[in-house]
Amino acid sequence: MKLMDFNVELNVEPETSMDYALYDCLPPELVVKIDSYLSFEDSLQFQECSNYIKSVLCSNWCQYDKIQISDDPLDCYIINTKGRAPKRSFLENNLDTVFIICNKILEVMMIMKDIGSLQRCNPDVLPQSLKDTSLYQANGYLGYLFSKTPQQMITQLKTVSLHVDIMRESLRQLCFPCPTQDLFYSIHHLADSHFETFTQISFCSATIQPEDYHLRNMLLNGMEMTLKNIAKYCAKTDFTVDAAEGYADMTVEKGKMEYSFAFFYYNPHICGTESQSVVERMDQTDDQLLKSPFIDGKLITSNDRNDNGDNHRSNSNNSISHSSSALTCMSTQNQIHWQSDLQTSEGMYTCFWRNLMKTH
Repeated sequence: MKLMDFNVELNVEPETSMDYALYDCLPPELVVKIDSYLSFEDSLQFQECSNYIKSVLCSNWCQYDKIQISDDPLDCYIINTKGRAPKRSFLENNLDTVFIICNKILEVMMIMKDIGSLQRCNPDVLPQSLKDTSLYQANGYLGYLFSKTPQQMITQLKTVSLHVDIMRESLRQLCFPCPTQDLFYSIHHLADSHFETFTQISFCSATIQPEDYHLRNMLLNGMEMTLKNIAKYCAKTDFTVDAAEGYADMTVEKGKMEYSFAFFYYNPHICGTESQSVVERMDQTDDQLLKSPFIDGKLITSNDRNDNGDNHRSNSNNSISHSSSALTCMSTQNQIHWQSDLQTSEGMYTCFWRNLMKTH
């Protein structure tokens, strides 16, 4: 027997009339109870056992209004947000079938725990599953999702969210460019939709290493250039860097879409998992971190460059523009914050990350 289009051959012996009779003797309450423990695939197979079972469970799928999709096989499931149906897991390669059968889905959430393989980023090949795509695949994860979503479901959607959380031991293992595929897909295809789209991507490094210097600068420059490229789409942008925590965050909002990408170092003091002695040591360190190199209200410009010949170049070339558009700069002792279509100097990152290494 071949079940739907699961691409799985089920080696099941033909049902006998006695088997059907046994199924038909089950009280409906017991049928529902048994079914509540089954996965999406097993529930479909259970309903194929007899017409009686199918009639008892005929309203199963219309109750589900939220789906979660993940690159973790144990984290793909459908639920009823009001708790009126059992949570059911499903296989990601059956996503097409889930969308067809569960046709009342209003909310879609994607949870990605890995970055995917850069070797699979072939724009000419349409990925067939999450394992075939990547954060840097053409159109990103959102493009993959909507290539699988029936048009009827898209018309009834209320919320779509994408969460990508990547953590590595060191920044060297996180040496990837600023992700933009999902951002530009959202700008071009989702900003004017009737439903809301939220994308949150974060890169976390567990340790700070001296060799991180150039990698951090490269990542921050990528974030800045991305925001400059986004400016032509009349989107609201926000860029925050924190000198004390080594934190950087960029946010883009346009219409019904919001996109956020952040890079940071793991801080157990914030997570609250360390011992009291560690907390005390961190508190002492915090006093040092408060001595920020940034003066309140001042944005480091090209005149502040003093590394790798940047200062010499800034003095000899006055044509470099570091604040050529409307720019709001708000500074605290530890944090610098920009809004608008940001234009900052190349030397800002050099000064920022040098002081980060000193404080740590």
